[in-house]
Amino acid sequence: MTVVLTLTDAYCNKHIEKEGTLTQPSNGKEVFTKNTFLCDTRASCHLTNSLEGMTDLIECPADVRIGNGAPMKSKYRGTKQLTVIQKDGTTFDIKLLDCRYVPELWVNLFSVGKALQKGFKIGNEGMILTLTKGNLILKFNQIFTTAKGFVVGVNLIPKPTQETVHVGLTHGRNIHISTLHGCMTHPGESTTRLTASHYGINVKGTMSPCQHCALAKAKQNCLVKLTNVKSKIKGERLCIDISYITTPSFGGS
Repeated sequence: MTVVLTLTDAYCNKHIEKEGTLTQPSNGKEVFTKNTFLCDTRASCHLTNSLEGMTDLIECPADVRIGNGAPMKSKYRGTKQLTVIQKDGTTFDIKLLDCRYVPELWVNLFSVGKALQKGFKIGNEGMILTLTKGNLILKFNQIFTTAKGFVVGVNLIPKPTQETVHVGLTHGRNIHISTLHGCMTHPGESTTRLTASHYGINVKGTMSPCQHCALAKAKQNCLVKLTNVKSKIKGERLCIDISYITTPSFGGS
């Protein structure tokens, strides 16, 4: 399967650095980070280089071709859960459906075409591109200059999720039973083996005592709640009565 798309000229710019700025920011303040998504009107799907925030992952190898013809591989497809950070401090959560994971791609791309298919309307406020649906307004208000013009982007922070650990548990993979036990949030050995069998995961080794499970099940020794031995030292023993009293107090309450 081949996904044909064209990246913005920002990808091909020789002066771009991964954790720096795209040449010179238009206002001197914009910083390009790993969480920046560039708005792309020519990408056929959302693309990301990180599995952070990804859920509902499906192993879906595909060829991805960029504008200059350079081939790359997409390994997974899923839903990316993100929190939008706008420049005015506004935050809200969004989901990028049909988002592809391309580890070789250093720049995240937001597909405008996908958004339009989901009912968003495109607009602009000067150089800022906007996508609107109902009361939701997503503004690509980070402006970066390039050798041929400028590109716009927005900060999208991945939401924490535990589902990303399962991308390593692919069909036919060999994994130690203790490692799988930890990845599956510490179920019993029989549950771990049955789950592995269901998903076609080859389990090896024997189950060793789990320190984390032992710590979670640990408890203090039972203490005797009654004693007939009185203390001979004043203030040595402090007794607290946590029961309630039904007899009216001197104040009548």
